[in-house]
Amino acid sequence: MIVSGTTPPEVCMPGKMDMDVQTTIKNDLPADLTMMMDLTKLDPFPLHVPCLNGVGSCPMALCPIIEATPSLCDNFPPGQPCGCPLLAGDMDLAGVQVDVPDMGELMGAVMSGSYEAIMTLYGESAPEKIVGCVKMTFTLNSHC
Repeated sequence: MIVSGTTPPEVCMPGKMDMDVQTTIKNDLPADLTMMMDLTKLDPFPLHVPCLNGVGSCPMALCPIIEATPSLCDNFPPGQPCGCPLLAGDMDLAGVQVDVPDMGELMGAVMSGSYEAIMTLYGESAPEKIVGCVKMTFTLNSHC
C-alpha cells in the first residue's frame, strides 16, 4: 500500500480536520483491518502518549471508522463498498473530514502541542503481517 496526502498544519480541538489522501492498494486489505497508532508528543520534549479511553497510542478497528465516515465513502471509486475489505486499486480521497474530540479545558491544554504519529496497518487476525505504515506530524491547538 502506498499513501500520500495533506492535512492542515494546525488542528483545532474540538473541531474537524480536513484531509486529502491518495493511495494505491496493491492487494485487497484484510476485512479485519486494524491500525495501531503510535503517538509521540514532541514538545517540550518527546513523550510517548499512552492509550487512555481509546485516545493516544491505541489500536483501532478501521472498518467501523470507514463505515461511519460518509465523506470518506463518498469519494470511494466505483466497485469499492463503504467498508472492508478495501480492494486493490487507486483511491483519491479529497476533503475527508475527521472529527477531533473535545478533550475538555484541562486535557485540551495538556494535549495542545506538536505530535508525530506512526500508524501501522494489519489484520487483527494476523498482526504480524504488516500491510501498510503511515507517518505524519501535526499540531493540536485548544485555543482556535
